[in-house]
Amino acid sequence: MSLPVSGLSKAMLVVGLLMSLGACRESEENRPIKLDKGSYDGPADTGLSEEQRRQLQQRGTLQGF
Repeated sequence: MSLPVSGLSKAMLVVGLLMSLGACRESEENRPIKLDKGSYDGPADTGLSEEQRRQLQQRGTLQGF
């Protein structure tokens, strides 16, 4: 027993398939995934300037830290 499939259903199926195939970004394919606790392989942080440190201290003082 075969169920009739409308044109809209077929179109939705095709759109869904195309979206799922296009969902993989090339930049994310074959990238190393390292899930070691406590390790970070991204770029190193830059240090804070004296002005940034002063502003953080002021904000901490205002917040009661």
